[in-house]
Amino acid sequence: MTGATFLSGVRMTLDTIREHKLRASLTVLGVIIGTGAVIGVGSILAGWRHHKYFSSASVPPR
Repeated sequence: MTGATFLSGVRMTLDTIREHKLRASLTVLGVIIGTGAVIGVGSILAGWRHHKYFSSASVPPR
C-alpha cells in the first residue's frame, strides 16, 4: 500500500464519519458500554471467587 493510497483511505474514512455522525456516535457508545459490561462482569466474578475462597477459609473444621 502506497502512502497516497493510505491517505486517500484515511480521507474517505473521515468523510464517511462526518456524513454519518449519529451512526458513528452510536457505534462509539456501543463499544464503550460493551467494554464496561465485560469489565464489570469480570470484576464481579473475581470478587465472588475472592469472597468464596476467603469465607470458606475462615470456617472452623468440624
